Amino acid sequence: MIVSMRRALLLSGSLPLVVLACFSQSSGGGGVTFDASNDSPSFDSSMPESEAPEASQDAPAETSPIVDSGVDAVKDVVSEPSGPPVTVTVVSASGAEMGVLVVFQDDTGNVLGTPTTDANGTAAVVVPAGSSVTVVSGSPSAANLYTVLDVTPGMSFVVPDWSSAPSPTVQLTSVPSPSPDGGVEFFWFMGGFATMTFPSVPFEEPLSLTSDQRPYGIGHFGSTVGGALPTLVESVTAGGSVLGWAGVKDQPLAPLDDAGLLEVNVGGSWNTTSFTENVTVDEGDASVISSGSYFEEAADGVLLPIWGGPYATHPGFADFAQGEADIGSNGFAQVVVTRIPTPAANGTLTIDASNIGSLPVISNAGVSLTAGQPTLSWTLSQGSSAGATGVVAQASWSATLPDGGAQVGSWTVVSPSNAGGSVTAPLLPTALAAYGPAAGATFSVQNMWLVSGQTGVPSYADLVGMAGSFWSIPTTGCISGPFAPPLPADGTAAFAIYAPNDGGGC
Repeated sequence: MIVSMRRALLLSGSLPLVVLACFSQSSGGGGVTFDASNDSPSFDSSMPESEAPEASQDAPAETSPIVDSGVDAVKDVVSEPSGPPVTVTVVSASGAEMGVLVVFQDDTGNVLGTPTTDANGTAAVVVPAGSSVTVVSGSPSAANLYTVLDVTPGMSFVVPDWSSAPSPTVQLTSVPSPSPDGGVEFFWFMGGFATMTFPSVPFEEPLSLTSDQRPYGIGHFGSTVGGALPTLVESVTAGGSVLGWAGVKDQPLAPLDDAGLLEVNVGGSWNTTSFTENVTVDEGDASVISSGSYFEEAADGVLLPIWGGPYATHPGFADFAQGEADIGSNGFAQVVVTRIPTPAANGTLTIDASNIGSLPVISNAGVSLTAGQPTLSWTLSQGSSAGATGVVAQASWSATLPDGGAQVGSWTVVSPSNAGGSVTAPLLPTALAAYGPAAGATFSVQNMWLVSGQTGVPSYADLVGMAGSFWSIPTTGCISGPFAPPLPADGTAAFAIYAPNDGGGC
């Protein structure tokens, strides 16, 4: 079965781990690239250019209209903003998601536009700097809200909607034949998971979005994009030595076969080129000790776990590689991550955590609700949040409605950081108020990441581009790292993490 021990792999190297596997922005290597710069994301359209919706990502900035979905009229706008539009793309497991409502508001809450995403999954509106964008999905009784604060003209980002993603059993149906001499077993990485060795194919494993790992990334399928399951198979000896590997990317999540299985066929031939990579952690003079380190390779925006160390890499398959060091007694109070190009020779990745003693540590987080607007706040036991790149906070709520019905919901807020230690989500337009938390709702912070981007997340725009990658750390059970999604650039970043779980249950 899938290995679900999240504290299994430490610096000394032991048994396999599972990893946080995420859809993300990438600014290097192969795979899918979602650019958080002023360029719009490069999603292909199946529509002729002459038929493209007016609000598409390619519309000239000065002619981009405010597209009204009929939810609410633009109100109290003194003058029409100018400049390149802010573009949002919503992607689901089946591809670009059409018809999702997106609310654009200025920094005072005035509604600037309420378009729905077009055939490319995009919605674009010209807004002034400091505006907010909220993607509204789900239903009033089970809402899923995603807000980015303080956007700037020309910013573009992707929001993944996995609410309808399948949780199939995956069957590894075929691998290259014959196996390398001495190969008697196989080891399988699918999505962000690793299996134990098994003797032959076909071999099956279930995947689930309700687990503590994200199994899916994003792949390109001709002119469309959608959920993808990267797969890597190793041929190993009885002692576990890797003799060869083969993999496939851009594996779609459909169709399922007659038995309800998602079949994955790995063709081609075994690749015997591999390099070894060691991981070390430079803690400087800080009075901390790394409680675990990890090494992964990225494909389709998913981090694949690698056994080690030393870790055997797969040049030609991975888009890039990444290492993480977890700091703190609960295993994830702080993490430091370094992204590097896929190794082209034997080497060592050194994670620079020498400044960890001065970086923020979140001691507590909470949420309060005023007139439909949640404010998410945090307190620190160390450092200051004023110099951080930004914060990604996930909260959930439940409420009993006046008619006796029930409401649940979640709200992700992405914001620049500030010394005040709190961020407030915008007030939804009146016509959408039912999607927000009802009066008397019980709120809780699920997770919070305070990001010190350094070189790995160079700007707030880069954080916005990768924010959809952050996957909730579970509130129960045995948990372990890695906790950070793929970084958008080669370099190092640090994360202060809050989750209402101290790693107990193991």
